[in-house]
Amino acid sequence: GVVIGFVSEVVTVAEDGGNAIMTVSVLTGHLQRNVTVTFTTIPDSATGLSDYISKSVDLTFTPGVNSLEVSVPIVEDGIPEFNEQFFGVLSTSYPDVLIRPHRATVNILP
Repeated sequence: GVVIGFVSEVVTVAEDGGNAIMTVSVLTGHLQRNVTVTFTTIPDSATGLSDYISKSVDLTFTPGVNSLEVSVPIVEDGIPEFNEQFFGVLSTSYPDVLIRPHRATVNILP
């Protein structure tokens, strides 16, 4: 079967770093048709709007396309803080496509 997931389960970015770049790839198998995977941000100690721009986007893999990037803008709020984090989560409605790893942690460093 086909396995799609995050290339790295941990992404680290500085608060003034601009964007957290998360790579999603076909890790096992070969696509014979288009497959759509949904990427969604989930707050933790970092929250949408004040620390990053929340995002939910469909990523469509076509045969021959094995890797796509998602860019999540990081918000520089000027407030001294400790490290904060949020999650990127993948899901799909295709029963024959396994999502693993389905979650990645984004660490925002002050």
